[in-house]
Amino acid sequence: MTTLPTAPQGPTPWRAVLFDLDGTLFDKRSTLAQFAAAQFVHFGLGRHIADARSWSQQFISWHMQLIPKTEVYAQLARAFALAEPLQHALLADLDANFHRSGVAYPGAVALVQKLKLAGLKTAVVTNGRDFFQRNKIQALGLIPWLDVIVTSGELGIKKPDPAIFLHCLQQLDVAPETAIFIGDNLHHDIIPARSLGLYGILKAAQPQAAADFSSDDFHAIDAHLDQLLQLAH
Repeated sequence: MTTLPTAPQGPTPWRAVLFDLDGTLFDKRSTLAQFAAAQFVHFGLGRHIADARSWSQQFISWHMQLIPKTEVYAQLARAFALAEPLQHALLADLDANFHRSGVAYPGAVALVQKLKLAGLKTAVVTNGRDFFQRNKIQALGLIPWLDVIVTSGELGIKKPDPAIFLHCLQQLDVAPETAIFIGDNLHHDIIPARSLGLYGILKAAQPQAAADFSSDDFHAIDAHLDQLLQLAH
């Protein structure tokens, strides 16, 4: 059974901020657009596909779905009549080089750095293959600024299972009531985090009753955290 510290009484002494990765810190759509263009050129896909825009649109659409990458490239191969060896080469290239096109949302990396320098513990909790997600985090330059990284690929547990959040909190040695979670998915991130007692910030334009705060702008999230953290003093 997971044992976590108990939050002391009185104003919340915030100790940690946990982040989702894709769609929160890591701008997946922008990264996909860059990588789609890179693969089109590198593999000479113009010999097989007349319209580069069509390739990019299909590439982004399939990769934004929560399905295995093998299935993504199988679908692309069928859509564009790509030979099987080329399909496998494209997938291998994704695994090896996708992170090199990595794009962070404006203000995301600076916020993680600011929180760490302010003395809070920081972590990422993300679904996905362990090496693939860690490569993204590395590409964003976040490794030195994180205390803990938890991936579903390594742990064998996926969000929204509360166990993955509890595992991260245990690694950080903090009570749920002293931690903040920032994520872009209400059902995978915010609802399970808040059910455990974490403060939930939804990275989304539209406010949601199930979140403590909502914004898709990291500058607004930063300002809210400034206000929130002041309450602990």
